[in-house]
Amino acid sequence: MHLLNGGGLPTLLRCRDQYSEFGEHLGRLARPRHIGRLLETLDAGFKVGIDNDAYSAWSLERYCVQIGRIEEALYGRVLRPLERISPLTTIPPESWAVLGRTPPEPLTAWHPNLLFVTVPDVPFDARATLHRFADWAGLVSHLPLAFCVQDGAEAAGIPWDWPNLKCLFMAGSTEYKLSQEMADICREGKRRGLWIHGGRVNTRRRIRYMLGLNCVDSIDGSGFDKFRDAHLGWGLAEVAATSYQLVLSPDPARREMTPPSGRPLSPFHDERQGSDQSEGDVRTAHRVRRGAAGAPGAADKSERGTGAATRSARRPGPYRLVVPAVRAGVAGRRADRAGHLDAACQR
Repeated sequence: MHLLNGGGLPTLLRCRDQYSEFGEHLGRLARPRHIGRLLETLDAGFKVGIDNDAYSAWSLERYCVQIGRIEEALYGRVLRPLERISPLTTIPPESWAVLGRTPPEPLTAWHPNLLFVTVPDVPFDARATLHRFADWAGLVSHLPLAFCVQDGAEAAGIPWDWPNLKCLFMAGSTEYKLSQEMADICREGKRRGLWIHGGRVNTRRRIRYMLGLNCVDSIDGSGFDKFRDAHLGWGLAEVAATSYQLVLSPDPARREMTPPSGRPLSPFHDERQGSDQSEGDVRTAHRVRRGAAGAPGAADKSERGTGAATRSARRPGPYRLVVPAVRAGVAGRRADRAGHLDAACQR
């Protein structure tokens, strides 16, 4: 499995050298706001997926510019509209003669390291995404397309047989991404030979879930972009794992991942516990150990109460003294400002 990072070419080269043991699993997720040096990145051996930024910063103008940049990288020029729609239909020579034009030359094959280009979508809405796909797919069908799977995709439908559809992009809400419906759609896509990409994967637990599906080819996560030096190393180590088995529970949020018997454990195996712990499990275990002796309920948030008074009561002694004093000072300053404002109005 590949981890597609949002860094530019110099950053990716540095990270590949820094994490050379897992360098083959590092790729790039380009976006309209960061699409520079695309051909050089592809030639450097990095697998590249191209997003549309619909989730965070959609811009029609920037997306159109991005298509032009992709065409320049692949074909050396910006294509004509008739060349873009050529995968959809074959125009007879007689029609070209009537138009007074010659048919365009067949487009060359894509760069082998280009994985997909996402068609514009509408986050969390499968039907709206399908309508937007119908608006845009005809204009970019000369590229390897990715369809974003949003909430309700099974009922809305998926254009499986669209020309040059090469990837399913696992989008949608977190609940839907972890649902059985999403898993079934991705497995069907893999059966049809599509690339499967998981978006917004930022934790060990989520990476292991993707591995456990046995059909996901790549992932991305903003945490590996914003905090690259802190998280990219363990992220690459996780995606390099062979596989994880899923132990399913009725609640998808509580699914646990454990390595299959006879296979190597991940680098994050906890010898004291005897199994690979998810991020949430480790956090809970730490909360229990920090609790008072003989008080296992220390990890149960439902017994802790809420509110500032309850939070301060759980703190060490000095905190109980400092916080009320600070709050009293803030309240006093607010009262002073209100008094000055009243006096000014009376004058």
